[in-house]
Amino acid sequence: MRVRSRGAFVYAMRKGLFEPAAQLGAVVRAGQLAGVIHAIDRPWQAPEPVSFTEDGMVACRRAPVLTEPGDCFYKLLVDVDPA
Repeated sequence: MRVRSRGAFVYAMRKGLFEPAAQLGAVVRAGQLAGVIHAIDRPWQAPEPVSFTEDGMVACRRAPVLTEPGDCFYKLLVDVDPA
């Protein structure tokens, strides 16, 4: 298995509490919900959805809930094409 591109990584765009929607080992699709970020300083606002940008298998998932911009939520892997 390998990382296909930079799209294999899902990053936080803002500060908040991350609620993941995919488990380790799950096969996910581009556009699928990866989770939501709850704004701690604006709890009345709706959570901000975060989506996967490519297909793959969840190889790594962030464990801490508290997040800052730039924190990595997920790393996806894809099968290597046989040569």
